[in-house]
Amino acid sequence: MAGVCRISSDHGASRRHRSAARPTGRAAPTRAAAPGALLTIRDPTRKAAPQQPGPSSADPSAYARRMAILRTGWQAGAAAADAGDVLVSVTDFTAQRHTALPGIARAGFRLRRVWPELDGAVGVWLWTLPAARRAGSVAVWRDARAMHGFVGLPEHVAIMRRYRSRGSARTANWADTWAGGTDPAADLARIWQAAAADLAAAR
Repeated sequence: MAGVCRISSDHGASRRHRSAARPTGRAAPTRAAAPGALLTIRDPTRKAAPQQPGPSSADPSAYARRMAILRTGWQAGAAAADAGDVLVSVTDFTAQRHTALPGIARAGFRLRRVWPELDGAVGVWLWTLPAARRAGSVAVWRDARAMHGFVGLPEHVAIMRRYRSRGSARTANWADTWAGGTDPAADLARIWQAAAADLAAAR
């Protein structure tokens, strides 16, 4: 009887194969990332550190990584310390071509830098799903007036005019609460979970 070996992957999962069995030629099944799975992205307008070799195409987690949401760190705004009701706004842009994504990312990072100076801005994440040609933001505002003030900024208007013919945009808004203070971890986790579910439902 042929012996049975157990091979452990880098992620702790295991699989079996018979040493005397004939190869089937079938690739191991992969699973897409769960809603809300994310990787961190950095500001593309800054000098990047040397890149390390990426995962092999044979890596069973490669597909899941490509389909994960890439997200920046949280950028706190001028109203981050104030507790109370807030408005969460998700923007979701789907580009017609992948080549539009780098320019969209650079534009988003330029706007992100002014968040600490924006009246009524609690904070923002930028996110992208490159494989789906999608990118956008999850912003938290003190109220609708603050959000509309940002939408009307000349810099934002110029970006919208530049890219509106290069894809389609979707927005979603809802009310939430913000505890303020110096440790917003619970609020951030709750808001991001809701935003990630919205983005996953729109795929």
